[in-house]
Amino acid sequence: MANKKQPVITHVEILCRAIRSVEEELKSKTAFMGGIPECETALSVFVNEQRQKLDALKEMYRIETGTNYD
Repeated sequence: MANKKQPVITHVEILCRAIRSVEEELKSKTAFMGGIPECETALSVFVNEQRQKLDALKEMYRIETGTNYD
């Protein structure tokens, strides 16, 4: 019987890395573009799009693990 290999990366780890990536991108763009009046609209659109992705990823994490990401 062949030995079952452990996965190099799990679904949960992928979700955690994706969540952290989106959070860091939000933080970075907000720090860079925040306070610049010309960027307010673009930043608002970006934040709304990323928040939707973040919410979806956190919901996927909850479904996968049975616990909230926070």
